Amino acid sequence: MRTALSALLAVLLLGTELFAFGYVSASPFDGAVSVHSGPGPKWPVIGELRAGEEVSVSDCVKGWGQHDWCKVSSLGIEGYVHEGALAPSGDRIFVAPVVTAGPVQLRKRPGSGSPVVAAIPASTQVHVAHCTHGWLRGWCRVNLDGRTGFVRSESLRRGVAAQ
Repeated sequence: MRTALSALLAVLLLGTELFAFGYVSASPFDGAVSVHSGPGPKWPVIGELRAGEEVSVSDCVKGWGQHDWCKVSSLGIEGYVHEGALAPSGDRIFVAPVVTAGPVQLRKRPGSGSPVVAAIPASTQVHVAHCTHGWLRGWCRVNLDGRTGFVRSESLRRGVAAQ
């Protein structure tokens, strides 16, 4: 009974967060990158690779929307990722980390009127928990050095691989 109540409470709390911030979905700026069965976002997602994972690239092709998609393999997963999610480092290739595109303000809640939690310098690597779409769209919840808050999604980009 206690387990069932705990599960119900978790579902209710998650629902509250979804209604408060819009719906949550994957974003090109999440720390992980989705691996698709074919070269494009409409192909089924067959796995996920975290930022910093080394990958082997066997080929890159034009996918739907004329963007380049690369066939990769890593950790037993083989499929396609958008080339913008990859970063070379010497003769190796990694899933690129997410960094700030310029100086940004980390806010307590999504919205430009929300209090500022911290100022983040340009090119700072952040961990993206999720991004919101719908009402208050365009905001990503990020973690940086133990601080959690929200930044505009357009203030994030994929960085370069660690050397």
